Amino acid sequence: MPLLIAVCGIHEIDAIQSDLEPTHAVSLLDPDESWPRVDGVTAENHLTLPVHDISQPMPGFTHPQKAHIRALIDFGERMRPTIESDEARVLVHCFAGISRSAAAAFALTCQLTNLTEIEALRSIQDHRPQMWPNELIVTLSDKLLGRRGRMVAALEAWRSQHLYTGRIL
Repeated sequence: MPLLIAVCGIHEIDAIQSDLEPTHAVSLLDPDESWPRVDGVTAENHLTLPVHDISQPMPGFTHPQKAHIRALIDFGERMRPTIESDEARVLVHCFAGISRSAAAAFALTCQLTNLTEIEALRSIQDHRPQMWPNELIVTLSDKLLGRRGRMVAALEAWRSQHLYTGRIL
């Protein structure tokens, strides 16, 4: 199944979309952010998830929840015919392209490919070395995809080998 996922920050969308020519897009931004348009992607092929980049509930913030991840997984299922009949090119972005978008790309890669969980993480890292996937999104995705802790374990193993510097490369 041909699937190409590109992860980026909001300020990189123009550059990425001109090279990628996405067929689908996933935007994960704070609920009060302006939502960018991704050229060539119809509204039905653009999923927007209004969540803050936090890994636990905090007053005044919208943490990633089961309903958000269910929407992501349902979006992936709607993408499946495109993947099976042609090449799907998915642009996944958040504000910085490090946490929320990397976690969502990880979930979609696990859902829609035959890669192992660690291979899925490495495939994203190959294109986005500064990634540091949001652990709550990964945990919820693991449960809803029936991965029995394998996504969480892969993330923990991957993180133990990488140091997050907070720098955007």
